[in-house]
Amino acid sequence: VFSAEHGYFGLAGPGEKTASSRHPRWKVPVHSLYGETRKPTPAMMKGIKRIVIDLQDIGIRCYTYLATLKLVMESAVENGVEVIVLDRPVPLGGIVDGPMPDADRMSFVCPADLPLCHGMTIGEEAVYLSRTVPGVKLSVVKMKGWSHDMREPWADFLPPSPGIKSWDSAVLYPVTVFTEAFPALDTDRGGNLAFRVLGAEWMDPQKLIKATDKKLREYGLAMREYRWGKIAGVLFSVENIKRYRPAAAGMTLLDAIR
Repeated sequence: VFSAEHGYFGLAGPGEKTASSRHPRWKVPVHSLYGETRKPTPAMMKGIKRIVIDLQDIGIRCYTYLATLKLVMESAVENGVEVIVLDRPVPLGGIVDGPMPDADRMSFVCPADLPLCHGMTIGEEAVYLSRTVPGVKLSVVKMKGWSHDMREPWADFLPPSPGIKSWDSAVLYPVTVFTEAFPALDTDRGGNLAFRVLGAEWMDPQKLIKATDKKLREYGLAMREYRWGKIAGVLFSVENIKRYRPAAAGMTLLDAIR
């Protein structure tokens, strides 16, 4: 078994390295791909004929499951292993928004030439990445009964990481994810409203609302004043999913805060 960021059980915090271990029930090795290595080594791949990738991605470029998918595909080619990807829905459906990355800015949180919100499921990501991973033997187990027009919550949505506690957190993630680069801002990262709120002890919520409300409504987003603990800020909700432009909304907020 291989585990991506947040560990096999999805409990490790953001950026927290996880160690390889042994599965408590199955007694098989659990190889961490977010610890000493982020790419399966030849020793990890020894004796494997095919690898099944079953990850709940959210359709955002900086969410690291995209990078892990790419590195596993590269290792599979180098070690003669077949790749099978189990496709899953993405909360944002087919929404595409945000700039393309600069060629010199590629990294683990920017592993592919895609906009911030790329609108692809993990199966579609694999097909897209296969163009830059020559020789990969790839097959995708497709979904039934789902299309990119479906953007409503599904009942059995499982949190893919501690920060994405709900469908709403996943949908609003690209609006507020920029706060990860700014310690002065708070998005309730460890709380129940992670990525659904934005604030700071020094923030004037009404001033932020006045500066951005009109533009954010054009992008399908609404907000109201909200306070948690010592933090003063705003709580977001998607009011018009057809007009929703999360990356543009995030940059509007960042510009006003600056």
